[in-house]
Amino acid sequence: FTLEYVLRLISSPNKLHFALSFMNIIDALAILPFYVSLTLTHLGATLMELTNVQQAIQALRIMRIARIFKLARHSSGLQTLTYALKSSFKELGLLLMYLAVGIFVFSAVGYTMEQSHPDTLFKSIPQSFWWA
Repeated sequence: FTLEYVLRLISSPNKLHFALSFMNIIDALAILPFYVSLTLTHLGATLMELTNVQQAIQALRIMRIARIFKLARHSSGLQTLTYALKSSFKELGLLLMYLAVGIFVFSAVGYTMEQSHPDTLFKSIPQSFWWA
């Protein structure tokens, strides 16, 4: 990935525009955790034991998933899916709201029905969310 990124940067006519484009920032953030880990390994093992550093590296590794968005430029199916999701954003939000209400209602019903049983797994309404 690093070689590809560097070659694209070198061959770009406008390097500042290349470096500041959204997809290339995602690429840089996806490559960065490797070099952060490599640097911290050379600095010493005690620094790698810091949980904040490890969490930051994991957060940057998640940026690799965003590279999938680059495929949308080349795939008409992904472009169609993106358009469909954007077009039905309100309906999807409404669906998720109805789903959440249903989960709350049925988990409360499940908890209420099972609370008198001594060996119940539903000790609280949030614990019954998974069942609902």
